[in-house]
Amino acid sequence: MNNVVFLIVLLIFLLVQPAFSLTTRGRLKHSEVWYGNIQLTGDLIVPENIELRIKPGTQIQFSSRRSSYDFSVMRNTGEGKEDIGFSNRISLLIKGRLIAEGAENKRIIIGNPAEGANLKEKTSWGSLLFFGGAGDSLLKHVDIRYASIGVVTLGDSSPRIESCIIRENTRGIVVLERSSPELIGNQIMLNDISGIQVRGDSFPSIRFNKIFQNKGPGIICYDRSRPVLKENSIKGNRVGIEVYDNSYPALKGNRLLDNQKTVLGLFGVGEWGKIPSSSGRLTRDIVWTGKVRITGDVIVPSGITLVIKPGTHVEFSPNFSDYDVMLTKRISGEDKSISAKGKSDLIVMGTLKVEGKKGREVRFSSPAGTKLSLIHI
Repeated sequence: MNNVVFLIVLLIFLLVQPAFSLTTRGRLKHSEVWYGNIQLTGDLIVPENIELRIKPGTQIQFSSRRSSYDFSVMRNTGEGKEDIGFSNRISLLIKGRLIAEGAENKRIIIGNPAEGANLKEKTSWGSLLFFGGAGDSLLKHVDIRYASIGVVTLGDSSPRIESCIIRENTRGIVVLERSSPELIGNQIMLNDISGIQVRGDSFPSIRFNKIFQNKGPGIICYDRSRPVLKENSIKGNRVGIEVYDNSYPALKGNRLLDNQKTVLGLFGVGEWGKIPSSSGRLTRDIVWTGKVRITGDVIVPSGITLVIKPGTHVEFSPNFSDYDVMLTKRISGEDKSISAKGKSDLIVMGTLKVEGKKGREVRFSSPAGTKLSLIHI
């Protein structure tokens, strides 16, 4: 009888032993599966060719110890460099493969319970970072909260982030360098500085997300980035979408509602890699002839020439009338803006050449019953 009891106890010990041998700081030496409650006591690196798999219902929390590394993400600006680092907080770094797949009724939670009255006091960890070579990582049905930056993608990483809730972080998601994550069907909300920041030469696919009530921009694009923004609901942010001159987003079917400012520095719905003839940003010199219908704002950037030939008829559509489009230019560190109050516009920062002939005049008009918008030169 005693031998039977001993064998049962030994079997139970062997079954539960893996739970006590999980790596909670440093580097994983082999692939691991996490479940239950995990407390990270220092920065954790998942190296190349190693997989970390997180089971549904797992809760990951972070100790208050300082990070072993002084992580920072630097960005060049007109005034110098901007540091969006993690304040020496513990982070989870993925150089191998991460599969964190929860379920609708058993979500994975990454982040400590709320402590403190404001977001600064609640912030308790650094970030979940995907580096180049991170493989086909997946986050699904994962809640990420109270981080300096919820998720950062770097290098050529391309994780799929689906049906996640990214909430109450200083920044929700930051996409950098050449990374190309897929962000699909997530809720990105209540983040302090921004919901999604897209930078560098990155080209993320951002589709079917609900991006709402962020204290800064819902989406902000810089630095030659070329995101695809499709069928997102962008509501109740300080700014819906903010774009700087050297970024070229492709937009289709996004719904912007109740943002304090709908759009900053964004003109129309052009597709990157193509020359928009009726809306968006011109990317090379172009000539208009015949009839051109302006279906959204058109911008002629500095260094680009738009020539409108004799006899051309340019008709401005009222399709964009639901939005309050704003043109911004940063001057001495301040954004200077003009508003066109929801009408489609032709905005010239480069060169516009319009010369008609008698009997072949160039005409600018709008459909009957609507008002012509503005040409900004």
